[in-house]
Amino acid sequence: ITYRLTARNLNLNPDLFNNRNWTIEQHSAGGAPFYRLRAIGFDGLDDARAFCAALIAAQGSCVPVID
Repeated sequence: ITYRLTARNLNLNPDLFNNRNWTIEQHSAGGAPFYRLRAIGFDGLDDARAFCAALIAAQGSCVPVID
């Protein structure tokens, strides 16, 4: 499942992930596991939002979060 999720998101627009560090995190909701691809290395919230907008335009899903 992890590989498929990664491959799907990376293949949507591989240029988006250039110069980004990313990792896959496993979480659970309601006892069911799910996997999150987390990209880091943004210059701020506006940069993260632009990344998400491009990924969503390519039929991906994305939520910008600042830690």
